Amino acid sequence: MGITVRVDEEKNVAIFVVTGTVLFSDLIDVASEQPEFEIANHLVDMTQADFSLLDIEGLREFVSEFVLHDKARPQGRTAVVISKNIDGSIVRLFKSLSEFNGNSPVAYKATFSRQEAYNWISESEG
Repeated sequence: MGITVRVDEEKNVAIFVVTGTVLFSDLIDVASEQPEFEIANHLVDMTQADFSLLDIEGLREFVSEFVLHDKARPQGRTAVVISKNIDGSIVRLFKSLSEFNGNSPVAYKATFSRQEAYNWISESEG
């Protein structure tokens, strides 16, 4: 798995592009190391990611870890851009578990369009 990160200062959003086979442990490691996680809004482009190795136990661990990160950016938004319906199911499950398990202050949205993701994130600024 590879992740590239950049910050769009004009839109006040950290952009993460994930490619290759995704493991929850890799995502947790990246979150622990990236100062961009302190920025309130995130756009995560997973259109080139492979979710075939993900499992429910890894998802639970992932949600527990991200609840801690989410509390550091209250009122933030994370838009995840995906390419397949199965990927959307995974993102919706993560969103549900985050809200249920940790009362996450961050709003999540899955979309098939980067522009829709930007538009939704921008709503929080206005």
